[in-house]
Amino acid sequence: MGRVNQQPSKPLRRDAAEHRIKVLDEARKLFALKGLDVPIREIAAAAGLGVGSVYRAVGSKQDLIDLLFGDVVDRALSGLERDEGAATGWAALVRAFRRVLEMQIADRGVYAVLLGAGTTQTERLSESIAPVLSRMVDRAKAEGAVRADLDATDVPTLTRGIAAATDPESVLSRAVAERHLALLLKGLRPVPDDEGPVPPPLPSERFTDWTSTA
Repeated sequence: MGRVNQQPSKPLRRDAAEHRIKVLDEARKLFALKGLDVPIREIAAAAGLGVGSVYRAVGSKQDLIDLLFGDVVDRALSGLERDEGAATGWAALVRAFRRVLEMQIADRGVYAVLLGAGTTQTERLSESIAPVLSRMVDRAKAEGAVRADLDATDVPTLTRGIAAATDPESVLSRAVAERHLALLLKGLRPVPDDEGPVPPPLPSERFTDWTSTA
């Protein structure tokens, strides 16, 4: 008779799996919008679960970050390796700058990982992409296409400043980011680059809008 009252194991495992999916989905949305500082209680509320259920589903917050952003390294590395195949070192470097900037703008969670907030993934990311970026920079230098003092570590650092002043959901701030990236790339040239104008600045009457995009 006692066995009749026992709860079957499969439904419990299914519930746990469903909770995990909910937590990952909601955490991904919140991290993308707000960054990694979102508290567990907010993720729990969005998923319709208790805080304890979140911890049981994914472990610690660092475990959650690792689950969500483990693929960041793979996506970044895969993309940069494709960029490396460009016809020139300069073209490869331009693609790399655009890729890294877009990753940071599109997802505040990724931005935080690149910034160093998600330490486990940040270390993996650094170990994986540093050699690729170094090859791109060295190739561009050998072509005489960039300043001799440019370093691979400058790529995420320089793009970070642009990404910090953008709102992923704002068309206006993305236009500003495009202009600033163009100015940045011209500044990397060893001699003045007059190949073409950068995107136009915002009209002076929009200055207040520009300063509010951060």
